[in-house]
Amino acid sequence: MSTNRSALRRRNGRLQACDPCRGRKVACDHSQPVCLRCRKRGQLQDCVYTIADGLDRLPRAASQNNLERVEEVSPQLSSITAAAIPSTRPTSVTRSRMIGVTRPTRPSSSLRSVSSFSNPTPSGTDNTSLRPVNTPRGPGYLGFTSHSAVYQETSHSLSRLQGTHTVHGSPAATIGQGSSSRTNPTLTPETRQTCRTVLQNLTILKNLKLPPSRGSNVRDGWSILLANRIHQYLLNYLEEDSDDGDAKLDRLGWMLCENTSRPLDEDAACFEEWMAKYTGTNLRWESIGLLFTLSDQIPQSQGPITDGARHEHRRSPSRRFALRHIDLCIGLSRTFTDGSLLLLHVCHRRSILKSMADGDASLSCWTAHAETVALLTFMGLHVEQDTSSYVPTFTSELRRRLCAHIFNIDKVAVSFQGRPPLLCYRYMSIPMPLDIPEEDFLGDAEAFKKAVIEVDEDGWSSTGTLSATTLTRARTMIACIWDELIDVALSIKKSANIETVLAIKAKAHNILNDIPQSIQYRDEYINDYSIHFEIVYACLIVRVEYLQNILIAERLLHLQGGHTDDGELLLTSFEMVGLTLKVWIHKDRFAEAIEDFEWLVMNYAAPGGGILSMELLRPTFSGPHHPRNPNLTRSAIIQRLSLLVAFLGWVGPDAAHADLCVNCQNVIQHVLDHTLNNGGAQAMPQDAAQTHQQQQAVNDATMGEFMDGEGFNFGLDLLDTFSWLRTDDLWMAGGQETATE
Repeated sequence: MSTNRSALRRRNGRLQACDPCRGRKVACDHSQPVCLRCRKRGQLQDCVYTIADGLDRLPRAASQNNLERVEEVSPQLSSITAAAIPSTRPTSVTRSRMIGVTRPTRPSSSLRSVSSFSNPTPSGTDNTSLRPVNTPRGPGYLGFTSHSAVYQETSHSLSRLQGTHTVHGSPAATIGQGSSSRTNPTLTPETRQTCRTVLQNLTILKNLKLPPSRGSNVRDGWSILLANRIHQYLLNYLEEDSDDGDAKLDRLGWMLCENTSRPLDEDAACFEEWMAKYTGTNLRWESIGLLFTLSDQIPQSQGPITDGARHEHRRSPSRRFALRHIDLCIGLSRTFTDGSLLLLHVCHRRSILKSMADGDASLSCWTAHAETVALLTFMGLHVEQDTSSYVPTFTSELRRRLCAHIFNIDKVAVSFQGRPPLLCYRYMSIPMPLDIPEEDFLGDAEAFKKAVIEVDEDGWSSTGTLSATTLTRARTMIACIWDELIDVALSIKKSANIETVLAIKAKAHNILNDIPQSIQYRDEYINDYSIHFEIVYACLIVRVEYLQNILIAERLLHLQGGHTDDGELLLTSFEMVGLTLKVWIHKDRFAEAIEDFEWLVMNYAAPGGGILSMELLRPTFSGPHHPRNPNLTRSAIIQRLSLLVAFLGWVGPDAAHADLCVNCQNVIQHVLDHTLNNGGAQAMPQDAAQTHQQQQAVNDATMGEFMDGEGFNFGLDLLDTFSWLRTDDLWMAGGQETATE
């Protein structure tokens, strides 16, 4: 085994010890990929070589402008630290049906003749700049209010006067094509060290197990197929016999930098044609970043995920390791290119992983999502002229899919956090993707064209097949209505009347008539194991998001005043909580989606739980059950809230949302204790007048006061439902108990 193969060196010039040896302060023989001590201790996967300090320091003569450029490219350059090897467990975030992947060819021998990217920078070059020299960067998408629109109109007028015709491409198609080809980018020492840091840890690829073929077709599969192709290519390259491991990594790093700096035309008729632009000898830094988005995995080889494995994975440094290297790959990509579809996808995946690691309400998650939205709008993907002459291609449909995914995540973030959205349907002219089955979307050009023909005039597949795009389209339609509700709920400079909210609510109800039956939830799906869990899970998500729109619309109507309560707010909350609990009750059925449970309980069950809690304190109906639903009784409410308390407790103190779960759990527990310990203290309404009076009191206590007719005093964050349970409300409800003590 080579002792100094691809070894890192400390600032004093000595060889860097591996992380376990350095942590135990013992001598390391510097063998790679695993040192002798780690082999003897059986810690093969923990033996990683990283440098923790001094990598990001620039020469003292560096200007402030250059320092800002360093921070712009990679905020992680100053904190590259060691982490354990990621575990090999498939994540529940993206799973897809897989199709066969052809084995790639070995790297071209021409790579061996390329100068090493670790060679000293030629004299006269600015070493403090992380960008290659002579790198003109395009301005990105420029819209109607920019100066370019005026000059474009002038150009059209001139063309008509001269009898010529000027053709302007779509904004997204121009990204990356305005820069000249840079066949010999000059790298700074800092950029070279960042490259080496990432490439040194490519040894994890030998243990990386990508998600296999699935029995369903409701997840995007293109990224998994692309990752498999990249993975196999790198394995072949790294396993090649070579006497000089450093030179091999240097050649790979130089190729990545050179390819990423080249203008990229992503237009392709089929998936295979587009995939070739990111694989083989066209490998780019975005390609490496894609692999790291899939390296944060939980092994499922020994059956369903257990609670112990779930908690163990939370404590594992593999997720931080993956996120750190995703940040580095994104930084390196942005050093050489303004943007690409794969880079946008990697940024999107990073925001999802950040939410799982730090929580949906964290600043890191919000910042990652904001950077994704910024890249999307910079590339101009939100704008597309929907004309009758549109000819679908793989690339054009991929753009639409990515936009829809990011738009949906933006609405989910708003519902969880209550912050203003970063994307608005008012400013997005790109249509929804066509409902093309995944096997045709990833097939050849002929299969793709055939699938396009089978799409009806509304964009749905006429075959009734449930595909990844079926789910995406359904969620996007619901998210557009959610966006209208957000516009009313969070706006403070205008008032919305009851007619406006009722119109939005009617659209929310009618959405079920516009989406296929194949994506609509049915209770019998839970116990029908012939239906793949991903199909059941997709249908359930569509249902709870539909109910969420109804819930918010009902709350807005209550806030407006003068609206007769027909019990729909309570009925909707009761169903939302029940559907979310099904995922937890049937953990074995949804084991592969277990990492979504925390988000589900806080985003959908918690708001409904707040309304059910208020119903126990101040009932809105009399009799043994609700007049519109015989299953809705006080006993049923108590049972569901009890299960919700258990669900919130199951999340655990080490979860990203632990503090939020504890807050909700404590409030619901307080309400249940009061209700069960003082059963006679809470009288039910006796007549219509008393019912109306108590309902008005509930509206005032739970919905807040109307703000002088100018807008809604509406808090959209999930805990706003629990702010209804004020101390004075609990005291009033328990006044009889207090008086007797």
